Amino acid sequence: MKKIHSYSDKVWKSITFIGGALLFINVLIFLANIFARRFLNAPILGSTEYVQYLSLLSASLALAQNEWFNGNIKMSLFLEMMSDRLRRIFVIGADLISSAAFCFVSYLLVKQAVNKYIVADVTSTLKLPMWVFAAFLAFGVILLTICLILKMIINATEFFMDNNVDSCMS
Repeated sequence: MKKIHSYSDKVWKSITFIGGALLFINVLIFLANIFARRFLNAPILGSTEYVQYLSLLSASLALAQNEWFNGNIKMSLFLEMMSDRLRRIFVIGADLISSAAFCFVSYLLVKQAVNKYIVADVTSTLKLPMWVFAAFLAFGVILLTICLILKMIINATEFFMDNNVDSCMS
């Protein structure tokens, strides 16, 4: 299990790097547009679309990374009142429900990307194909689903292998 956990850490950290690079490019486009608009009186064509879609790409990559490294603030008062065994069961159940829900959301997003491909939907200014962005959002949610499933497997393995371990990923 430690091997899976270590490998997953490396994968999510590399995804974090890619998302950070996209955000950096986003900032550069934003600043270049401000500079061009102010000093050259010629804004960059489609800069708003670039910023919007690069933000979408970086946010979709951040979903799984945020879940894996527990980036959300969690209200754990209810969980802390439970016994360790009951808390683990509750966390595994919540991971199972979340995984199932995001599997369904992933399916819907892939279906939407395929529909946008079939219709040949494009953006308004640059005429970029919309299915690429819909597919990337679906990819981010699929990564989140994989992350949730991995966390559930790790929690369940710890629960069934060693009931004395006090750590629970969620």
